[in-house]
Amino acid sequence: MQNLVLTAAELPPGLTVTPIEADEKQAILDQLTGSADEGAVFTPAECRLPSMFEPSAPVDASKLGVVVGEAGRGYFNEAVVAQRPAVAQLRTFLDTCKTVRETHGGTSIETTYTVLDGVRSKADELVVLHEQVPGVLVKQDAYTAYASVAGHAVWVRMRTLGGDAPDRPLFDQLVTASIDKVAAAR
Repeated sequence: MQNLVLTAAELPPGLTVTPIEADEKQAILDQLTGSADEGAVFTPAECRLPSMFEPSAPVDASKLGVVVGEAGRGYFNEAVVAQRPAVAQLRTFLDTCKTVRETHGGTSIETTYTVLDGVRSKADELVVLHEQVPGVLVKQDAYTAYASVAGHAVWVRMRTLGGDAPDRPLFDQLVTASIDKVAAAR
């Protein structure tokens, strides 16, 4: 699947690839499958970010391609999985869970999710959201795209720490390039 993620030469200007460690790849897979927050308590209780996939369809890590890197004053991740995502369950989550408090090991973080208009693309389905963590200890701002493209899951995330929003036009370029590459491989 690594052949479906963007190469350094295919990235929009302003983005640079950094080497990825095995534990980073697993951490991204955990985010996609909803298992990154094991042991955390969520308020409201039903607002644990769901898997990007149906519960009955576990993800095979060999079907995952990942690229990570720097985006100006922030970071980006792109993942492609050779498996159809369950974008509808993400939409349901976002309709219900606008503000979520996650408590893990005595630390509590509140995240606000806002659904945004996505870029015009070749995706079969696309959900774009803005995540804000306005905390005192941790301030994070991120854009995340979840897409279904030709039976593949495409996930793109760009985040900054410290409270500044990521570069939205650059994020949109990255999402478009990622979707276009997967769509062209049909």
